Amino acid sequence: MDAVHDAFGEEIDRDVVVRASEYPGGYRSDRHCHGRAQLVYACAGVVKVTADTGSWVVPQHRGVWIPAKTEHQI
Repeated sequence: MDAVHDAFGEEIDRDVVVRASEYPGGYRSDRHCHGRAQLVYACAGVVKVTADTGSWVVPQHRGVWIPAKTEHQI
């Protein structure tokens, strides 16, 4: 399955765009990518990020950097 392009914030002319999301326990996104780099930060709980280059478990108060145009799943 091809990744969906999530274009959130790409039309905003700023160096950094913030997006806050809450996910229920067990949530799994479709495979997708963004035109901008993304910092996935876990305020509470644990987030798992999976890309072609590996998988990262992101504990509370930690983050993982996802380069622009990297297909991934949360």
